[in-house]
Amino acid sequence: TALIAGLVCAGYYLTAKIGFAFALQPGSVSILWLPNSILLAALLITPRRFWWIVILSAFPAHLAAEFQSGVPTAMVLSWFVSNSLQAVVGALIICGLLDGQLLFDSFKHLAVFLAFGAFFAPFLSSFLDIAFLKLNRWGPTSWEIWRARFLSNVLATLTLVPVIVTWADGGL
Repeated sequence: TALIAGLVCAGYYLTAKIGFAFALQPGSVSILWLPNSILLAALLITPRRFWWIVILSAFPAHLAAEFQSGVPTAMVLSWFVSNSLQAVVGALIICGLLDGQLLFDSFKHLAVFLAFGAFFAPFLSSFLDIAFLKLNRWGPTSWEIWRARFLSNVLATLTLVPVIVTWADGGL
């Protein structure tokens, strides 16, 4: 768990910096936001009783990346809530529906991952993200922003989570 927490902190920070490089301007949405996928993958390979450690390990990386990008404190904290919620919702549903660890070797596992990790969790958290943008008066709030955020997180989840989960299981 300590190794995973360290890797989450480093991976979250590095992928957040990459995400900011792909941010739509003017605005706050990246076309490739990978940190949420790092968090989801880490939760999927960590026993549930240690999830709080994994989430807590992402917090300093989130703060460092966001503050370096000039984002106001209230928005930084709001985004951490929505990013964490996306990962937790996805992991809770996936782990709840599957007996044991997520493997990408059966239709059931793949369908559960696609439906709830890659689609439903980003779908839900994108609404929360728009609400936070409106609440904090930070950037535009529109369906285009929601759609960009949703698709960015779907793409990142489809790209990164299977690689990390498979690698952690002992092979690619």
